[in-house]
Amino acid sequence: MGSCLSTPGLAEDDVRPAQEDATGGLSEAYYVKHLLGSGSAGDTWLCQERTGGELVAVKLIKRPIPPLMGTSIMREVKIGAELGKGHLNIVKPREVVLTRTHLGLVMEYVAGGNMADYILKSILLKFGQFDRRDGLVMDEDEALYFFRQIVNAVEYCHQHRVAHRDLKMDNTLLDDNDPPRIKLCDFGFARNWAGPAPHMTTITGTPDYMSPQLLGAKIGAPCMQALYDGTKVDIWAAGVMLCVMLIGRFPFEGTEMSHVTNLDDVSEHVWAQQTQATAPWHANPLISHDCGMLSADCLDLLNRMFELDETRRISIEEIRGHAWFNRALPPLYQSALDRLQREQDAIDKQVAAGAFLSKDRDSALKTMIYLAASRFNREQEEGVTMGGGAPREDGRRAASLLRKISLTTLMPTQYREVAAAHHTDLATISKFFREHDGTGGGAAAAAEAGVGAAAVAAAGQRRQGEQQQQQQQGEQQHNHHYQQQEPPPQRQQLQQQQQEPQQQQQQQEPQRRRPSYERPPPEPAGAR
Repeated sequence: MGSCLSTPGLAEDDVRPAQEDATGGLSEAYYVKHLLGSGSAGDTWLCQERTGGELVAVKLIKRPIPPLMGTSIMREVKIGAELGKGHLNIVKPREVVLTRTHLGLVMEYVAGGNMADYILKSILLKFGQFDRRDGLVMDEDEALYFFRQIVNAVEYCHQHRVAHRDLKMDNTLLDDNDPPRIKLCDFGFARNWAGPAPHMTTITGTPDYMSPQLLGAKIGAPCMQALYDGTKVDIWAAGVMLCVMLIGRFPFEGTEMSHVTNLDDVSEHVWAQQTQATAPWHANPLISHDCGMLSADCLDLLNRMFELDETRRISIEEIRGHAWFNRALPPLYQSALDRLQREQDAIDKQVAAGAFLSKDRDSALKTMIYLAASRFNREQEEGVTMGGGAPREDGRRAASLLRKISLTTLMPTQYREVAAAHHTDLATISKFFREHDGTGGGAAAAAEAGVGAAAVAAAGQRRQGEQQQQQQQGEQQHNHHYQQQEPPPQRQQLQQQQQEPQQQQQQQEPQRRRPSYERPPPEPAGAR
């Protein structure tokens, strides 16, 4: 404990001893400060590196992880590693660690909380209460400052053939710059596409942010099939985020604040509001006064982002050319964006040279996740250890960081050592991922061959029964948004804010510490 206490900024009660199993042995490599939050998949801890002192967030998932969760983690980490290091508006995964008891995902720590909390605090500071306001939550300049960064990050994802599919306030973090920079997180629902078009079939997301194509298929609306453009889903969700930043309400909440909590009912409620044809979205009584304060250009952009027909919905390129997107910003915001762009330009050169791609890294990740899907096996895993663990008072050893690989620097030697660890059969590992990867098989090959979207969807339906049976086994520790019995985080927060404004104000700081992501079930075959 002596060395822990000598670290600046850490109090004695901030550091957890190595023998506490809850941290999975993290204290061998980090000073463990405190729990950030808990989710269905595991706990997230704030830690400080022993060398360098940098703060990181570590998501711990208890072993053995369900096999289908393993393939989902593999996709999320791989996508995050390739995208996060290449863009300043995306949270960077830093390392993956494997202990005797847990798989740990080490991520960049973003100190400013999420956008949902930022908006709720802005409402209280500006108006004193939630339901009586005489202005916008954010003025259009501040909203545009954040929105440009969101568009930059989403465009970067799409350029690398990745659809995020769960853009929302809770997945948009703010750092401690002034003004804050935003960082997208939680790529658990993100998917690559291999064919010429980003056709996808999995119904996933949070209802308030989901496009009509997703919600219609979810509730079984007539003529609505589970086939959509993943990039246009992201554009719709970005429009919802822009609307909430400006007026503090969801655009398709309905004619009054809904207290529906069952997510199937919420989906029907939101979809009915999206598709009602009697008036434009901004005319409903709940938000019409707020929307009347928006400029004509801002309202026009939102209208085009909320186009029901996704083939006519505005594209990222068209957003960039829109008058509102290109309006002049005050020096405070423009200079911050200029600095951000200069830093990004330097990183873009590294990305162009393929700096963040590594087959060795991917092979090592597969090995670690394969091992994490089973309980600790001394004979299999003790070939590569980090100190063997700290002795406990009872003479036994605490959980040890057996493997630790970096996602931010290329270390081929390290990757190969992990991939070739004692008694690790690489053919067995490959078979494991083939058997449990919901995106594999004939559907992926069909997409790569350029077969039409209908064929991709058909391939997905042929394997639906098999996937559902596998999901029942894999999702016992790992719930999809629609299996939760709680409303979306923003909806729940806004309702609480309306009912108990003073209590909400006192609870703001703890809410900033909740974990930032819930992992989805595996992608059904036929969806990329």
